[in-house]
Amino acid sequence: MEKCRQEANSQRPSGSQQRIHFLRQGEPAQHSSKRPPSNLLTSGAEWKMKVDLGRQLQFPQEICSTTLRPDVVLWSAAAKSALLIELTVPWEEGLEAAYERKMAKYADLVAECRESGWSVRMYPVEVGARGFVGSSTSRLLRDLGLRGARLSKSTKELSGPTGS
Repeated sequence: MEKCRQEANSQRPSGSQQRIHFLRQGEPAQHSSKRPPSNLLTSGAEWKMKVDLGRQLQFPQEICSTTLRPDVVLWSAAAKSALLIELTVPWEEGLEAAYERKMAKYADLVAECRESGWSVRMYPVEVGARGFVGSSTSRLLRDLGLRGARLSKSTKELSGPTGS
């Protein structure tokens, strides 16, 4: 996730614009087939990240004031956009219930952030206790711009034993 954030921040300087190529009358348009894949992090000029690693995470005050602490908060003040990520490690039989429980827990926080003018996405992500990676986890990784081999590698790393 940190790598995705760093790549998004380094892709373009703040305020950069795309070039417009004008054509002479009768000149055929040249369409580029290569279009950079879009992801959630391309909407903001600079993304910041806070992670709750065993200590008390302070939710960014510029978004809103709350006592709730999602495991990861990614946000861009320029885009007024935030991603709230909450990890859970249930038994595989309880993946869906864990997802619903986390969505309900953070529903008021998401609503409060939106009332403050922020675009917010909540991602409860599940990695089963025996290594099964839930579809919500794959969705988050795809939304962050991981595709193909990078997506497969990240999914395998998440499902493997700790420390690998």
